Amino acid sequence: MLFMKKILKITKVFVALFVFGAVASAVNISALETDDQNFVEKSQNSDFCINDSDELVSYNGNSTKVIIPKNVKKINCGAFSGHSEIQEISFSKKITCIDDYAFYGCSGLKEVILPESLVTIGRLAFGSCESMEKIYIGSSASNIMELSMCGCRSLKNIEISPKNKSFKSIDGIMCTKDGTALVTCPLNRTGKITIPDSVITIKECAFYDCKKIEEICAGNNLKYIDEAAFYGCENLKKVNFGDSVKKIRAYAFADCSSLEKFTTTENLTAIGNSAFCGCKNLKEISILSNNIVFGHKIFENCPNLTMKGHNGSKSEVYASKHKLHFQNI
Repeated sequence: MLFMKKILKITKVFVALFVFGAVASAVNISALETDDQNFVEKSQNSDFCINDSDELVSYNGNSTKVIIPKNVKKINCGAFSGHSEIQEISFSKKITCIDDYAFYGCSGLKEVILPESLVTIGRLAFGSCESMEKIYIGSSASNIMELSMCGCRSLKNIEISPKNKSFKSIDGIMCTKDGTALVTCPLNRTGKITIPDSVITIKECAFYDCKKIEEICAGNNLKYIDEAAFYGCENLKKVNFGDSVKKIRAYAFADCSSLEKFTTTENLTAIGNSAFCGCKNLKEISILSNNIVFGHKIFENCPNLTMKGHNGSKSEVYASKHKLHFQNI
């Protein structure tokens, strides 16, 4: 009997030890799985190459969530380019510059909240971030290059800190703080866009590749349409710019293949090189100004175009020289 009690006691101890070991093993396995999961989801400091100037030169990880080290002051050209697995980024509060192509092709990135310290956003810094739906620009940003968000086809609105002294958001479109220049329109805007009455200049590449826009309407304060402002707006059908436009610069409406009719104002003084090239369905352009300077290859690949203007005007001379059909207004 005493022997049986000892056996039972030993068995209970063994079972307890076995259960404890199993639980401990499960805990260890769980911990390992968690650590492994965190390693996959969150970046590690070893994933980054940072030089002595606290510039992030390159990223070598494969995480969905990237946490940029706290000492980083600049993200160099192409540092994260092509990392389509990245879905979320947490920025250092010391960053002042995101260089050209820094996040180009990060097609899985959905939201970007830039730090208040950031001053410069380079050309195509977030180019082709096709899933990006939201971007917030902080109070210090003052140097934002053209096409910084080119190819962000899911982006509908650009949010900007009200404390920013250089830029502001008007109906989700980036404008200068004084409202006189329209800088960038998000690519996922559709239908009709009404340019704010305060706008004097539509900046270079402001509507570049906005394929879903069908109509543009502006008031009488608009004077300048800069280079490639509406380049590639392939569904743009109707344009109404009021009476004050003075200059339409190079490639301003290039490849607007749905545009059929365009009327300039009497105040127009110049149309830049290739301004309407590739507008293959452009059938009629009316030039109301008698004193205008024409650039080169303005209407290249516009096979069915008729130019309307005044007899004896520079428009008639241009039409004759380039073998365009001309009608007197």
